[in-house]
Parts: sequence; structure tokens; C-alpha cells
Amino acid sequence: LGCHCWWLCVWHDDVLLLLLQACAEVLKALKARLADSQSNLKPIAAAAIADVLVSLEPTALPKFFRLVGEPLLNATSDNKKVMRDAALAAVESILTLGNGPGQAAHPVVLEAMLPALASALMHPVGRTELLTCVAPYM
Repeated sequence: LGCHCWWLCVWHDDVLLLLLQACAEVLKALKARLADSQSNLKPIAAAAIADVLVSLEPTALPKFFRLVGEPLLNATSDNKKVMRDAALAAVESILTLGNGPGQAAHPVVLEAMLPALASALMHPVGRTELLTCVAPYM
């Protein structure tokens, strides 16, 4: 591996594994907040999910997106407009890896999003907004 101290490499791998496990646990907890009975927590959870996902390496993002992708995209069909807008902003942020609207979508991220997108498009509420949000990146 090019590391002169084998114990440092082992330590690094252990720390990396712990960080990835912690990231997965955080995303699972935020996923639960998307269905919270307190509607004021839902938009905050959507934004936090996007922040966590865009902080990851693009190659690692699809694995973690599978944990929260479907509930996040289904949140675009929420009855409350505030939640729909927060979910759409999160989706756009994830697609562009936090670089803002108008930037190109990362192909790996877009590919990971497609199964959840197909599921989310089954809901009539918010379908137009979701398509409008995602279409420029296709």
C-alpha cells in the first residue's frame, strides 16, 4: 500500500470503517425523521441528508443513497409544500454534489437515483415539480 508503518495503515482502515458505519447510522436516523409526526423536522432532515451525502466521495454516495433515496424522493409528494420544496432542494443538491443548480449531475449519482426516482414518480402529488427538478440533469 505504500505505507511504511503497517500499524498506521491498519489503524487508518479501522478508522475509515468506523466513520463509514457512523455515516450509515446517521443517515438511518435522518431517514426516520422524514416520516416524523412533527412536520417541522421533515424539511430539516431532508436538508441534513443532502449535506451528509454530498460530503461523501462520489463513488461512495450510491451505496449510502440506497439507504435514504426512496423515502427522500417520496417526500417530494408530501402534502405540505414546505416539505416538497425541501426534498426537491435536497435532490438537486445531491445530483450536483452540492455545486448548485445548473451544474452537471454526477453520472454515478444519477444512476443510483433512478430506481428511487421511478418509485417517486408513481405519486401524482409533486410529480411535475420532481420532473422539472430532475429533467435538466438527464
